Amino acid sequence: MKKSNLFLVLFLAFLAFLAWYLPKHFNSFVFHQEGNLIENPLVGIKASQITKIVIKKVKDQSFALEQNNGQWWLELEGKKQPANSKLVQNMIQAYAQPQKLTIVSTNKDYRSRFDLTGQNSQEIIFFTPKEIKVALGKISQDYQSTYVAFSQDGPVVLFPADRLRLLPSDCRLYNPYYDLDLNLDQLTKIEINQNNKTLLIEKNKDEWLYNNQKLDKAKLDTWLTNLTNQKGQAGQIKDNSWLDKPVVVMRFVKTDKQEAKIEVVGTNKQLGLQRTKVWSGYVWPLHESQTKVYKPDPNEWLAESKND
Repeated sequence: MKKSNLFLVLFLAFLAFLAWYLPKHFNSFVFHQEGNLIENPLVGIKASQITKIVIKKVKDQSFALEQNNGQWWLELEGKKQPANSKLVQNMIQAYAQPQKLTIVSTNKDYRSRFDLTGQNSQEIIFFTPKEIKVALGKISQDYQSTYVAFSQDGPVVLFPADRLRLLPSDCRLYNPYYDLDLNLDQLTKIEINQNNKTLLIEKNKDEWLYNNQKLDKAKLDTWLTNLTNQKGQAGQIKDNSWLDKPVVVMRFVKTDKQEAKIEVVGTNKQLGLQRTKVWSGYVWPLHESQTKVYKPDPNEWLAESKND
């Protein structure tokens, strides 16, 4: 056989191999081609419809989130503690957005390429009360989406959100007053009851006054933000020492006459946050460095005199 004929035969054989191999192994891969879209199957799910969320295989650690009377609880290693309800609700909203999702692959054999199987995978099960399983893979290269599969036989799709995964540390509630809206512009009065005294801070037109002295609005606003951002660690009350009369009670009166309240309990050596009506039986111990936030001195917020 001539060399030219041999090359032709080999070339045709190669083409025949490609014709057999490519459809078998790569036709299932469809990258961002227009028209290869599916509707988000979780559209319309509401937090109120979900009784429990189970998160499996987070570095071999599984945990659950359970709803009770509108509040979410974190269940980890057989113990329950308050969960960040706002974070859980935001996660559910992220999943339930009405949108079309781009199909990346319909071949189950390729799921490991997207970390949808193996040690790096994570599965979330929503109980509504029926089970809805979602497999989470790695984040896309542009960090804007996550590879997701909604069933064992379903396609791999790009879900446009990069924070779908949850860790126990994400879900813990570090401050029981995290959901209070203490916007300075929406307040008219602040009362701080501590050491058997009432410290009164009132709004007069556009100014905030304490003992008829003008306060620095920026300093006051920073303090309000810190009240709901400071981190403690929730724990069940094991003795009655935390249940004594609150050390500090802060009362915030809003422009619509509604009120918000923060209670600080404890002793001279240890302070903690407590929100009895919402999280009965739990207290959030605080560090010594956080004392100034929860046992404040309004004199530190006085505006500097123009003559200084």
